[in-house]
This record gives sequence, structure tokens and C-alpha cells, in this order.
Amino acid sequence: VEYGAPTQQEDPQQLGQQSQHGELPELATDFAMRLGARIGLVGGDAGIHESRKLSPERWKLKSNSSSKHPHKPRLVILCDISDSVRQVARFMLQLAYTLQERFSKVRSFVFVSDLGDATELFESNEIERAVEKTYSGAIVSVASNSNYGRALRQFVEKHLEAVTSRTTVIVIGDGRSNYFPSEAWALARVKARARHVLWLNPEQPSSWSFGDSAMRDYLPHVSRAETVTNLQSLRRVIDELLL
Repeated sequence: VEYGAPTQQEDPQQLGQQSQHGELPELATDFAMRLGARIGLVGGDAGIHESRKLSPERWKLKSNSSSKHPHKPRLVILCDISDSVRQVARFMLQLAYTLQERFSKVRSFVFVSDLGDATELFESNEIERAVEKTYSGAIVSVASNSNYGRALRQFVEKHLEAVTSRTTVIVIGDGRSNYFPSEAWALARVKARARHVLWLNPEQPSSWSFGDSAMRDYLPHVSRAETVTNLQSLRRVIDELLL
């Protein structure tokens, strides 16, 4: 597994302010385009919906498939929306939304204790409305305690067929599971089928072995783990995606 360099800490309150001032959509679009280039989603069967004369942040990827929900997505996103990541949760959910908006062949899931498919909600709502509905419990209960093991097990039991050797899986969350079993075998099953598993964690790596963090169990089953707590660290991840 590869690790990103530790990032300089910023005031978590600034993250919400930055995301509301337009920087996050632009950076998330850049992230999406670079990731798409790396995993083969830009061009080919993904297609560019708008003219290449437009700036990258206005490129829209569109599937040539007639299916609204591709059975075999090229990108699968699992996003933690629990209280333990409240300070960065909006940032994380907006990133997940923007990735789906920019890519074709995407499935988006959110979880706390249970896991639910947010793909259709993201497709049918503008970003602010999608975030509001998600945190009001439209997909899964947000009143539960985090249980990564349960959520990963549910993904394997209900959605594993969505992952193929061409799929990149992105997990967005802190890996803190309230001392419930990590069920790392479930992530191992995902990794065995996927092309890549990328984990974006809002905590520094020095915290991944303490308390109720299950990251130590999950790390053997991811291709790359990165700390993303703010726009600065997201920029670093974007830059490193070209390496």
C-alpha cells in the first residue's frame, strides 16, 4: 500500500467555508479528470459531452450506454457520513457528488452503520439538495454509530458484482468503527476484484493505529491511502495522481 505525505493541519471550520466559496467543485473536477485519465475514464467509452475547446472544469463525461445505472461501473465511491467525520463530511460528500457528476459509469454509496446506494439521488438533485437529503436520512439512518465492518459486509453481500477488474473503488472516511469488528475480509474481497482501491482519510496517518480506528486492518487491502482534510491536501493528492 502507498501512503501520502502527512499534511499541514488547518482549521476544520475553514473547510466548510472553502467548499462553499467555489474552490471545492473546481478542485473536485480537476481530481475527477486526472483520476479519469489514470483509470481510463477520459475518452474511449466514457466520451466528452462538451467541446474540447471548453476549460477542463466544464467537461462533462457522458456514457454511450443507454442504461441510466451502468451495471458494471468503472468507479465506485463509498462515503462515510457519520458524526465522527462531521467537520469534513460536507466536503467528503460534495467530493463524492462531483466525481459522480463528472464521470460516466459511476455508483455512489453512503454509509454510517448501514450502507445505501446514493447514485439515483445524486443524479436527480443539485448538489446542495443532494447533500441536504443525504443528511436528513434519505438513504441511510444518520443517527446510528459508525460501523465500517457492517457497511463493508453489506456492500459485499449486495453489490460486489458491480466491482470488476476495470473498477476503481474510492473509500472516503476516517475508518473509525466504534470497536465493532472491522470485517476486513470484506474489503479484501473488494480489493481482489477491483483494479484499484483508494482510501481518502480525514485523519493523519499517526492516528490510524489508535483508539477505535480500524485503518490498521484495512490498509493491507487498499492500493493507496491518502490524508485529505482540506483543499490543500486535496491539491496534493491531485498532483500525485499523475505520478
